[in-house]
Amino acid sequence: MTKSKKASTVKEQKVVIPLEQAIPEIEDRKAWEIPESYLEKDGKGGYKVVNTRRPSKTLLANNIRKEVDAWRKADYTTPKGISQTSLTLLNHWFGQDHIVDGEVFHFRFAQREAMETTIYLYEVKGIRDNALLAEKYMDAMAYGNDIFTNRKEVVENAKSKRILTRVVPETGLLSNQDLPPEGLTRYCGKAATGSGKTNVMAFLALWSYFHKKFEDNSDLSQTILVIAPNVIVYERLKTDFENGNIFYHFPFIPDEWKYDWNMTFIMREDQVKTSTDGTFYLTNIHQIYESRAETKEDLGPIGNMLGQKPKKDSQASWLESLYDRIMKHDELLVINDEAHHVHDEDLAWYKSIISFHNSLIERGKKGLSLLFDLTATPKDQNGTFFPWIITDYPLAQAIEDKIVKTPLIVHQSDKTSPDNRQITNAYNAYNEWIQIALKRYQEHYDCYYKNLGQKPVLFIMAEDTKQANQIAEGIQGLAGFNKKDQVLVIHTKNNGELTTNQKDLEALREQARMIDDTKSPVKVVVSVLMLREGWDVKNVSIILGLRPFTSKANILPEQSIGRGLRLMRDLGPDYTQILEIIGTDKFEEFVKQLETEGVGVGVTQKPPALGQWIEPIKGRDQFDFEIPVLSASFTRKMEGISTFDPSKLPAIGNIDDKGNYRELQVTLTTANTEKKVGTKQVVIEDDEFVSIQELLSNLTNKIIKEGKFSAKFNDLLKITKQYVRFNAFGKEVDLDSLAVRRTLANPAVSNKIMLLIGQALGEHIKVKTEVKVTNYPIRLFELDGFMWRRETVSLKKTVFNYTPVYNELEKGFAKFLEQAEDITKFAALAETFTKFNIPYLNKKGSQGLYYPDFIAEQELKKGKTINWIIETKGFEDENVQYKDAETENWCKVASKHTGIEWKFMKVPDKFFKGLKAIPKTFAELKDKLETYYKNLEKEKMF
Repeated sequence: MTKSKKASTVKEQKVVIPLEQAIPEIEDRKAWEIPESYLEKDGKGGYKVVNTRRPSKTLLANNIRKEVDAWRKADYTTPKGISQTSLTLLNHWFGQDHIVDGEVFHFRFAQREAMETTIYLYEVKGIRDNALLAEKYMDAMAYGNDIFTNRKEVVENAKSKRILTRVVPETGLLSNQDLPPEGLTRYCGKAATGSGKTNVMAFLALWSYFHKKFEDNSDLSQTILVIAPNVIVYERLKTDFENGNIFYHFPFIPDEWKYDWNMTFIMREDQVKTSTDGTFYLTNIHQIYESRAETKEDLGPIGNMLGQKPKKDSQASWLESLYDRIMKHDELLVINDEAHHVHDEDLAWYKSIISFHNSLIERGKKGLSLLFDLTATPKDQNGTFFPWIITDYPLAQAIEDKIVKTPLIVHQSDKTSPDNRQITNAYNAYNEWIQIALKRYQEHYDCYYKNLGQKPVLFIMAEDTKQANQIAEGIQGLAGFNKKDQVLVIHTKNNGELTTNQKDLEALREQARMIDDTKSPVKVVVSVLMLREGWDVKNVSIILGLRPFTSKANILPEQSIGRGLRLMRDLGPDYTQILEIIGTDKFEEFVKQLETEGVGVGVTQKPPALGQWIEPIKGRDQFDFEIPVLSASFTRKMEGISTFDPSKLPAIGNIDDKGNYRELQVTLTTANTEKKVGTKQVVIEDDEFVSIQELLSNLTNKIIKEGKFSAKFNDLLKITKQYVRFNAFGKEVDLDSLAVRRTLANPAVSNKIMLLIGQALGEHIKVKTEVKVTNYPIRLFELDGFMWRRETVSLKKTVFNYTPVYNELEKGFAKFLEQAEDITKFAALAETFTKFNIPYLNKKGSQGLYYPDFIAEQELKKGKTINWIIETKGFEDENVQYKDAETENWCKVASKHTGIEWKFMKVPDKFFKGLKAIPKTFAELKDKLETYYKNLEKEKMF
């Protein structure tokens, strides 16, 4: 049984989001870490944290996860089958910290799992057929209880379509679903809005390209086709992929492979000829097929902007120029964005892709290397999840990971929805809800625009185009919304007629695309259809729903609020962003259906305050600090690995020589309840124990991963092998002997070797560089402000209006600095928000960034001053000594170059809380701290 505990509702959160009840959250959840818990309603009006991963409701994901989790835990080595190319990429992407724009960067777990699972199924397990995929990983919930039902059976009908029969958990009814034809490998990644699908596309393209380049007999492709469902999605993707922009801004390509990356990027309007190893095509589906009819359907501005809806169209035909260019290639990998459009075999989109596949086969090729779908809502027209979904990252988890806004219903009207049949003017009929939304918008505007420089947007969803126009006209007559273009209607011209006027259409596209920009006058958007995918604005902070969304509308709850879920920029990772949802009773009921997907939708009658803004304030410039920015004191040169001598490393212990067997303790559990009922000692003969080659390879991969070394695998394998053979056990050993292999298989031994080689190698390739002071110091008074969701203290000796603190220790220390007689000024540095960091080499030999807690100026006699870098410390992790040493060195260099004395001080939590009385001066605190450390040294001696 899964244990659970109460959800964390940290005290600091109430400062930023003071609600009737604090928003439930999972403390310290990081979007790049493996999720090990989720939130669930406790039946008492609150939430609890369930200490396991949220189960998926899709057909395959739960069983696939179990195997991929175990494979990841084994460093991708058990089971065997991963290529060196795939292993290098996984370790580079997800096995290390990256630095982007001067800050630590991690790819998200949702992106990681998508790639791990794809590589595991495609390469390690070799499951390329969707029937085999379903038969192996189908969840038991899909079997049903009918003893006459053929479980896990795929049948082929008279039309040669493969049919899978399964139970739909939500309804308990049997459903027949088409599977892709034999020979076409099709996977789908279910990824919530805002989770980073574009990065997954980049991962897939890069993996496929390098796998084809470096691996013999690779079935992958160096030709990539990404298909968008409409023009808006295409234009968004174009900003990332045109000229390969995304690959150079983020750390996708290992350093040693950058010269091997030779890709031509062709957008839909380009006439560029490909002359490189790889070709990356980006287009929208309507560039691939078009109707044979000469006249085009008049779709109006919204239709023309989004492109035609995929529809059953027997007259679809090829645009020969694009088709011919793609078909010059002998291989192709296709990625479908917003792939919920491509579930029906009768759709022209699907027919187009199958035509690519069949054409390759007719030319004697293997067909598409892979067809990969990405969407937040991968359901067919019957509401059933696709049977080829391999990963599931739901909206509920995205909210818990804080990579999207938290939806919150603001309920301030008990009126029932008006009868649409009796509405003559929608603005009057819905006036109470509209006034509530406009009042909330004004508060959002005052907070976000005046403090953050971010312009919030109110998005109103109307029942039809006539009502949309009426609502917009009513709002345009109000002060604050009556200037040109402050209210944008995305449907019709003022007379309500459909338009295809190109001039109007281009202006409409530009307004929709630039809506987040502070230069855009748009405050309110009124629309019916604009909740469809592609319009990925970030600044929608309020959604007003004035339509019931009946089942006939074929719209999912996630789609109804999807346009407001993306995070505003530059609010910082520590701030919980909220999407306020206001609407009629029917709309509220519709949004609450998200709870069936695990999303906790809170309801409040008291709208939330919008956060504590931290900023330098006028009149406090005397408390400013100018912090020098120094170049790193070291760099790492991988070519130095060739001169590393492992014989200089010390031995790590003795060989475990227990004979030709192993004793293991086995846990006995019942099959139905998984309850532990006992343990038993068993003896296993070791005649066929794991080979030395596999053990050394695993150890080498661990060194590469943990030390973030971008060197060639064989170079490090040689070092590892030499050390184990000649030095690890104080003498030369026979690597093939059972005793050596058994010893090396012990995790405690392999970890010790990994740390020893990693740290020594890191120091060896660490090249000291001349530290230089840049011409651009950090001046706290010139910093932009930032939102802070944790606790703050109002103090005076600082440049900021409030002092941001993480915990009670920092809060108490900030108060001490404020009252200390010899401290003239100080500042809490709030980690990444104030940008100051010091690079260091950690225990595993890789680079990290250290962010100190405080900076303070102490005044000595005769006007002399010292600037102190201060760390308040509760928990001492394994890298503290390396951070401390590099900070001490930073202070020496900064003192030398600036002429101002800089020093470092570390204040332990135990010391500060143990003070009987708070010192009156910093000097007194320093004396007491020195005594504290001396006493610790004496205790260690006895």
